[in-house]
Amino acid sequence: MYMSDFYFELPDLQLPFSPDELFDENDIRIIESRYNEVNIDPNSRFINTTNCVWGSSDMVAAEISAERELASSNHVANVGYIAAKKYQTLLWEYIHDTFHPDFIRPLLVIGSGKKIVHANLLCTKETFGDSVQDWHNETPRTMFPDIINVFRNEVYVNFRLYGETEVDTTKVQFATISEELQKHIHTTYTNMFENIPHDVKAIPPELFNRIEDAIMLRASDDHMAQNTKWDEHFTVADEYNGFVNPYCINTSCWHRLFNTKKPRCTLRLSGNPEYKFEYFRNLQLEGKFIK
Repeated sequence: MYMSDFYFELPDLQLPFSPDELFDENDIRIIESRYNEVNIDPNSRFINTTNCVWGSSDMVAAEISAERELASSNHVANVGYIAAKKYQTLLWEYIHDTFHPDFIRPLLVIGSGKKIVHANLLCTKETFGDSVQDWHNETPRTMFPDIINVFRNEVYVNFRLYGETEVDTTKVQFATISEELQKHIHTTYTNMFENIPHDVKAIPPELFNRIEDAIMLRASDDHMAQNTKWDEHFTVADEYNGFVNPYCINTSCWHRLFNTKKPRCTLRLSGNPEYKFEYFRNLQLEGKFIK
């Protein structure tokens, strides 16, 4: 088992349900971006299947927070969550039976008042040239933490539900960035938020998906656009090749996913944000992370 400053594998973990049990035909169509084959309610911002709810990352964030309205002109579904009570219960019991107590987060109360496990379903496809995603990270922010940090966390355990496993078809790259870029990001964020009153309960929607000098702010993470002057300020520090086993990932660092054109769906189980990746990494070294 390989362990680094960015991830460690958990080969003995297995979810209490299979993808075949969780997903119906419409889930697979969504994962594969075959939206024209999905029965979509034109009056809904979301796509409901037998056991799951799907939408764009910002629509799901809006649903969870119930803080802001987002109009959707199309149904691009790249993020979802398990809605069925049966599988929510199985997952909640599994987390308590499997992980060190410090890893476990309390249930999340979403906009409808329903309580769910802090876990989401993430679909990724080939959309940005050689890599599926831009460089991005989920570092919690000190500006408006009660709003932004609801959706961000430094530690996840990832389970593959759909997609390729082999080392030549999928990998995650991790990078460090230059001091110059660090300062630039800090300045950019300060400028973006400086005119927003500190007592707001919701950040204005126009600040989400806003790009300032190649930096994009989203509820869930920060993105750095590709093919800009900042590309050379990223230095690849490690790679995780393949996706055979579940693994714990440090999402507070800059990372990006490379993949083939085949779709991939991951269940991302969020850890307790009171603890950093290094803490859980040390628990794993001591044999205490998994019961």
